[in-house]
Parts: sequence; C-alpha cells; structure tokens
Amino acid sequence: MAHLTASVDLHARMIEELSTRQDQAGASMDLHARMIEELSTRLGGAQASMDLHARMIQELSTRQDQGRAQASIDLHARMIEELSTRLTSTNSKVELIDSEMIARPYLSEPGNAQSGRMLSFDSTRSPRGGYDAFEDLFRGNESFIADRLRSYVPMVKDLGPVVDIGCGRGEFLSLLEAAGVDAYGIDLDAAMLARARQHGLDVRSGDGIAHLQGLEAESLGAVVSFQVIEHMPVDEARTLMTEALRVLRPGGLFIAETVNPHSPAALKTFWLDLTHVRPLYPESLLLAASELGFASGSIYFPLGTEDQEANLRHCGEYAVLARKKSGRAAA
Repeated sequence: MAHLTASVDLHARMIEELSTRQDQAGASMDLHARMIEELSTRLGGAQASMDLHARMIQELSTRQDQGRAQASIDLHARMIEELSTRLTSTNSKVELIDSEMIARPYLSEPGNAQSGRMLSFDSTRSPRGGYDAFEDLFRGNESFIADRLRSYVPMVKDLGPVVDIGCGRGEFLSLLEAAGVDAYGIDLDAAMLARARQHGLDVRSGDGIAHLQGLEAESLGAVVSFQVIEHMPVDEARTLMTEALRVLRPGGLFIAETVNPHSPAALKTFWLDLTHVRPLYPESLLLAASELGFASGSIYFPLGTEDQEANLRHCGEYAVLARKKSGRAAA
C-alpha cells in the first residue's frame, strides 16, 4: 500500500513537471510567435521602404531620361534656328549678288513691251537726239532728279552765290530758287539750257572750267556739279577743283557728285553713257582735294543711310564735299 502511494506521488510530480514544462514551452512558443510577428512587420516595412526607393529610383531615371531628351530637343532647336539664320543671310547675299550681276540701266519708260527693256527701236517713234533726250530716258525726268538732289540744298543755303557747273535742265537751280539762294548755272548743251530757261532760271552757255577761270578770286560761296566730273579727263577734273578752290570765299564749299564705282551695279552700267571718260573712286577725289589745298573733305551719299559700308556697296552715286579754310583764327 505504501508502495502504491509513493508511485502515485511520483506520477503526480512527473505530471506537474511535465505541465510546468509544457507551460514554459507554450510561453516560449508565444515569445517566438511574437518575435516572428515583429520580424514579419519589420520585413514588411523594409519591403515597403525598398519599394519606395525603387519607385524613386525609377522616377529619377525617368526624369533624367526626359531631361536628356529635352536637352537634346533644345540643342537641335538651337541648331535649326542658327542654320535658318545662316540660310536667310546666305539667301540675302545671293539675292544681292544676283541683283548686282543682272543690273541694267535705269529707264524712265518701259520700252519694248515684250522684254521690258529698250532693246529694240521703231523708226516711226524713235526718241529725239541730243544729250537731253539721253537724260530723259536713262537718268530720269526733272522732278525725279530734283528729288535726288534735294538733300544738298541745306548744305549751300547760306553760301550764295552758288554756281552749278554742268547745270543741265536746271533741277538743282530750281530747288535753290525755291529756297531763296542766289545761284546760276553753266552748261554747253543748248537743248538743256533752253529747257532750263523755260523755268525762268539763270543759266549761261559756256565751259565750266573756263567760266571759273574768268571769275575773281573768293567771289563765290559754293561751286557744285552733279554727274559732271566723270565726263572729264583726270587733268581737267583736277583743274576744276583747283579753280573752284580759288574762287571760293573762305569757308566756301565745293560739291562734286559722281557715279560710285564701289557699287557693282553702278559700275556695271557706267559705260552706258558713251561720253563718260572714267569712274572716279571717292578715295581718289578726297586725296585730290587734300593735295590741292582744301581744308577738309568728306564723302556724302545722298540716298544713303548711317551705314557707310553698306552705302559704298549699294548707293549708285556719292559726292565729295570739300571745304575751303575759313580764314578765321583758331579760338
């Protein structure tokens, strides 16, 4: 009986110990379960963080690709713009060269209706002879020429008397008369002088140089000539300038307008006028004015702009403006 009681007690202790161990195992399992849950939570957060970083990296990569694409687009746009600018400039230059190469003489009337140029004639309606007829056709009518000479009027407005050498039909004299300037003209062409006299202008028949040589020294305020000096040999042109300097009062002005040989179009058509002797470069006339004793000289483009380089290329005429020393003592 005692042995049986001891066995029962032993089994009871064993059951209690097993129960205790089971409880400990259960707690351990709970602990591990919580650890696993916490790890799982942390792993989930890490995955979310990794996903977020992956999306950020993808977005940055996309933006970089877009940036590179935009930079490439911008670069190509700038290149296209630059090429377009260069092409426009090249086209302008080609058009300018083309216009200069095909330049033809100015005509005041259309002439042959088929060609648009007077490259034929009909004896039943041929133009009258004489240099005034040539002027009408190839230089323009009186109002046209007057408009081209108008800018010279302020230069001589206070310098009367003025003599216009080779005055022709008197366009400049008419402008001076309207401005109240004392002036007269000299020319050898009887037909032109007759047309000038029709307007009541003071014009006289004679050679311009000979006329100046017959005047007293310092008797004029200005000596002008328009499209005349290119008809003279060089020695005569220099004589004209020398005599002009002699007859000018102190501070007087000499003006000589002529064809601009720097202009390809003007030079190309220079020899249309069979009475032309030679084209005269502005540099040469300025040098001559300096050598002959004028106090100052400059080049003027009556139809020009402020861009002198462009004027040299594009303007068909220029004038040398040479002034006599004023004679006043320096201040």
